[in-house]
Amino acid sequence: MVHARLLMLLAAATLLSACFDVTRDGINGGKVGFLCASAADCVEGFGCNIPPNSPDGLGVCQKATSSQCYDTDSDGFFAGIGCESIERADCDDTNPQVSPGGVEVCNGIDDNCDGETDANVAADGTVNPMADGDRYRECPKQIGICSGARVECTDGAFPACVPGNGYPANFEPSETSCDGIDNDCDAAADEDCECVPGSVSTCVYTVLRDDVERTAVGQCERGLQFCINGVRSECLAAPAVATAGVLVDCSADPAVCGAGSYCVDEALEPNEDLADGCERVCGTAEIPAEDNCVLNAASTNCTRSVCRTTQDAGACTDDAGCDNGFACVQAVCRRINVAPTDELCNGLDDNCDGMVDNKTGISGSEVCSQCPFNMVKVQAVTPSGAAADVCVDLYEASRPDATSADQGQFGYYAQSVAGVLPWTGVTAEEATAACQGEDYYDYFKPGPRPIKSKRLCSYFEYEQACGGVNGDPNGDYAYPYSTTRAGDQFVAGACNDASSANGLQPTGTSTCGFDFQTASGDIVTTYDMVGNAAEWVRGPGSNLIAGGSYLETPSAATRTRSGSPTRSGPVLSCTDLSLAPAATDSAEDIGFRCCTAVTP
Repeated sequence: MVHARLLMLLAAATLLSACFDVTRDGINGGKVGFLCASAADCVEGFGCNIPPNSPDGLGVCQKATSSQCYDTDSDGFFAGIGCESIERADCDDTNPQVSPGGVEVCNGIDDNCDGETDANVAADGTVNPMADGDRYRECPKQIGICSGARVECTDGAFPACVPGNGYPANFEPSETSCDGIDNDCDAAADEDCECVPGSVSTCVYTVLRDDVERTAVGQCERGLQFCINGVRSECLAAPAVATAGVLVDCSADPAVCGAGSYCVDEALEPNEDLADGCERVCGTAEIPAEDNCVLNAASTNCTRSVCRTTQDAGACTDDAGCDNGFACVQAVCRRINVAPTDELCNGLDDNCDGMVDNKTGISGSEVCSQCPFNMVKVQAVTPSGAAADVCVDLYEASRPDATSADQGQFGYYAQSVAGVLPWTGVTAEEATAACQGEDYYDYFKPGPRPIKSKRLCSYFEYEQACGGVNGDPNGDYAYPYSTTRAGDQFVAGACNDASSANGLQPTGTSTCGFDFQTASGDIVTTYDMVGNAAEWVRGPGSNLIAGGSYLETPSAATRTRSGSPTRSGPVLSCTDLSLAPAATDSAEDIGFRCCTAVTP
């Protein structure tokens, strides 16, 4: 490469003269000499003096003497114009580490005198990187994503190992990301994260109970939480998937949940999630009475794997893009579960303390005034004419997990709500127990009832709630849709009877009850007192069936229930009473509603 440059210069000089002089300041005191690349370019008796800092590798021919060839740094390579050969010429005779036999290292110096800094020059003149052991340095961390991490010599030094240079871009000196990766290369991924990124779990549901006061931790409802960057999302409304009223078990194959549903393992408390099958043991020989009811350690039903599906509402980038009550989770607006709030008179445990429609969580305080939610005060009288006000369910009784298409499975207590199928096919004993909610109450002992205890309505209370009360039970209407005494006549199809051929309908579908004016001036209507489901009532000596059902018309007055067609009043009316079948009998069209005492 150097010879080529010299030939070009000599060729140019030939055009001008046989030889040329070049003055180089700092070389030989500024005396005139001839350019050279080696001693071969000079006449006999002259050597080529090439300074270490020559910009083009050229020097000047100078008179040489043997005393002008020396090895100052004793590395076996020489410098000076008196040297006869340049094959062992030292480019820096003051540093024993620098010579044609030196090893190129990362220091910003031409260690092997090949004209290149921090690089090796091959025989063909190409510049190659130093050997890996010299050109690169291994980073301190070599686990996981840091395996093989190294830095390259740059500007005569090895830079520090940092994310994106040496270490990968997702390296973190102290791990903060929760992404399933060991970002700090310590053989542990996401050790400071509260959950596994990308995982889905069920919401925490815990009600702490004691003898005095009940408090709650977590959400009132079951649901899902997504793990995003190691942090659980808000609790999202996610009903459990059921087939024919039975929850889908995904313990054997999570894929049975299908798209949009997730298989989660749930730890249950007895009865905290409807009919969960988790058992309690109360007052046994092993468990003193003062401890009352505790979790049965032998129960196998206190955990389950179940499919839950979220209620999604479109794509989003943040919560601002979602409607109220929704959160943006995994780029989708998802409905948030209800968190504890102030208790209202709505039939719900708003403050998550384990009781319904209570004010403070301590027994006694109510927020529903004289009657519980979805009940109405009826200013009734006894058969003897004494005042006996009573609270009556507005709707036919239903199970807590009933829907508009399914009667549900949970049978511990009855509720009065609109828009669900009534609870039918029930015996008088089952109806009585459901109104009292004794099985449900047993779970909450000791302490106040979570739901105010009710009872089965008497036939006299039923008649007055159905036909209205004017202080004289004999003056009540026989048909709740009547507006005048003269018009108090049966109208086919006015209530859900057989002439409608609609079958059993959700509660509140037809208005077959009486309008009551409350103390606040509101008008409250009882529903389906006649038609839809016939209803169990307490008779003077035995249970009776009142109101008629969706299977009946006046022409079916002799309809037989366990051999007892007798009625005491017009069929499909407020006074339509049938002698009861046996307490252990039931029918598909017999339901009930509940009554309770008025709170002073």
